[in-house]
Amino acid sequence: MSLFSLLNSSTATTSQSLSYSGSSATTSAAIQKLLAAESASTASATPATTTTSSSDVSISSAAQEAADNAKDFTQLGKDTRATLDAQYAAAGTTDTSTATPNLTGLSGRALAAIALNQDKTFSSTEVHAAKQALQQDMRTSLTGAIGSSGVTLTGLATYSQQLVSEYDSMSPEERQARGWTDSFRASNQSFINQASQSTLFDQIS
Repeated sequence: MSLFSLLNSSTATTSQSLSYSGSSATTSAAIQKLLAAESASTASATPATTTTSSSDVSISSAAQEAADNAKDFTQLGKDTRATLDAQYAAAGTTDTSTATPNLTGLSGRALAAIALNQDKTFSSTEVHAAKQALQQDMRTSLTGAIGSSGVTLTGLATYSQQLVSEYDSMSPEERQARGWTDSFRASNQSFINQASQSTLFDQIS
């Protein structure tokens, strides 16, 4: 997630702002505060019936992503519904309306099918879990870009470039489920362009 997207996140509780002229320590502290606020908001929104954490969810392999991207979106929703139903049946779950799904291994587009719930075939618990999984994927990507050394301009620029590449490769449905719009891509690209200017590095160093 770029600095722009952190500031303009769809999470309503994160409204703090950062300045390019601030120190790197201030930038790091502010972004950590944003991430903590997002995590707190996510935890408070979790339904009481949810018993597993979305942090345990990993999005599927590139091969599965490619296979699901080739499907009609309506058919993908039906296939995903069948996958969850089979999972519940194997676990002996009878009340599927409140059952917590195991979304590990589902593609990003399959998660989008659940999160968007266009055919109204997924429960509110399943929709919430899918949205959590997509958010966790973004947080994991951000952590990977920042690394153990903390927030740096280079790390944020790298992550912004990653988001632009992912945006370009995603299906429209997955972009919609993640809340990624044309302006989201543009803001990340703008940050990449500005981060490449030596004057910006001088300001933050």
